[in-house]
Amino acid sequence: MNRRVVMSLFIFFVVLVLSVGFFGCKQNSDGQDDDDDDDNDDDDNHGEDEAAVYRVIQIDDPLAQLYSDAEALGLDISNASLEEDHSGWWIIGNDKFEIRRLLNSGYFNYINKKTEYPNYPVGEEPVSESEIETRALNLLHALGIPVEQMSGVSIDRMVQQDDDSDLKETVSFLVTVNRRIDDIKVMYSEAEVAFNAEGELHLISTSWRRVDPEPVRYEEIIGEEELRQIVEELLDSISNGSELTLFSGRYAYVEGPYKEIQEEFTLVYIYMYSFGDFLWEESIPATR
Repeated sequence: MNRRVVMSLFIFFVVLVLSVGFFGCKQNSDGQDDDDDDDNDDDDNHGEDEAAVYRVIQIDDPLAQLYSDAEALGLDISNASLEEDHSGWWIIGNDKFEIRRLLNSGYFNYINKKTEYPNYPVGEEPVSESEIETRALNLLHALGIPVEQMSGVSIDRMVQQDDDSDLKETVSFLVTVNRRIDDIKVMYSEAEVAFNAEGELHLISTSWRRVDPEPVRYEEIIGEEELRQIVEELLDSISNGSELTLFSGRYAYVEGPYKEIQEEFTLVYIYMYSFGDFLWEESIPATR
């Protein structure tokens, strides 16, 4: 019998997104005392017109990190193999699962190779969306993602329907979690957690560089009016007589390209403009 998908498919980026309660300690990778008063003097003196700059925590020992990830997920790696591929991924896996970390950015992926997909009529699944969300957030926290950075949680269902019936059945759930730091959105940073209709974990994919929770410094924020003027001047310089229209702008932190080493998160101004029939999104520094 033919079936058709009636809701959007979620992206299984295989190789790129855990324990009830959101408790735990975030370790300081450089071994410094978080209570050191000298390190926190700047934190006590910054103003509302300043933005924090955060140091990205690099992975010094990817193998140890993968062992920690496996423990967080409750995986038995005694019969798993280790591999480092040419693109920088460190991988542990067997015929049942695979976990991997990208050395330069710390991006993480898990896939359950044995997931089955029993279907249930929509609303009759043995697990609720609330339970799915709670488990997804706990899994991400167990993998080192701070609860306070999780924002904009959404749950999508993959649903299928028989051509000859009105019955809609749930195939799977996808939980997507966006990121905010200091209530500022982090662009291109998110986590995805996928489950089958019974709540069995299938996939985790994170684009989420870890940062030291203590800012390394504060920088003066450039006002939005001044930033828009800078952007308009930039657009004038590249227009070559074409009409460019500035639509919107906002402050944000930004995740860099996934294969590149990123040293810091600094505030930028993201702006969107039209060029002919196309929309473009660019950024400029938002501090000085």
